[in-house]
Amino acid sequence: MRVRCGSGIPGPQSRTVISGYARAILRGLPQGASVFAALTSLYGFLYLLLRLEDYALLAGSIGLFLVLAFVMFVTRRMNWYELRLGSKTASGSS
Repeated sequence: MRVRCGSGIPGPQSRTVISGYARAILRGLPQGASVFAALTSLYGFLYLLLRLEDYALLAGSIGLFLVLAFVMFVTRRMNWYELRLGSKTASGSS
């Protein structure tokens, strides 16, 4: 019989602490909630990968594909040539 009692306590506590810190740094409850949701889905996905012994490679590949598709969808209209580090506007004067 496996003992999983100890693994159920640190996960929610660490997500709550990290989300509270993100809420303070990003100055808003929606930003902290989005960090909490992202961490929850990441921890859930990692738990799924650990539980699927035979299909872990397939599940990991599908998960990585979905993350890549999401990043491509979110950044599809971003003009990478106009980005400037350390400037307030995207088209800063040089």
